[in-house]
Amino acid sequence: SALPKIPSWLAPAMIKPISQIETRLLGHHGRAGEYLERLPANLDRVDQLIASGVIGGDRPNVADLQIAASVRLLMACDDLREQIDTRPAGALARRLMPEVPGRLPAGALTTG
Repeated sequence: SALPKIPSWLAPAMIKPISQIETRLLGHHGRAGEYLERLPANLDRVDQLIASGVIGGDRPNVADLQIAASVRLLMACDDLREQIDTRPAGALARRLMPEVPGRLPAGALTTG
């Protein structure tokens, strides 16, 4: 069965408002920087899950879809894409979620 797609006209319009809300909520609690610092370790864990065969098989499971969707959304952030793109986690995300319209431009994650 095919995954439901976000209409291409809607996704680009939603990326910035959603990211601003998340940044405000996370920043309000002082956690956004902490989450970004933990990102490499979390991506390492995803890569380990792929290497061990828990996720990333020929037939996607629920964990594949949940993790791949989250990773693919992170890849929409110009500030994060480079550190994710060459990893197994990035390959899985691109395989299961080939198109994610819209992007969050570089610098949008900084909390000036």
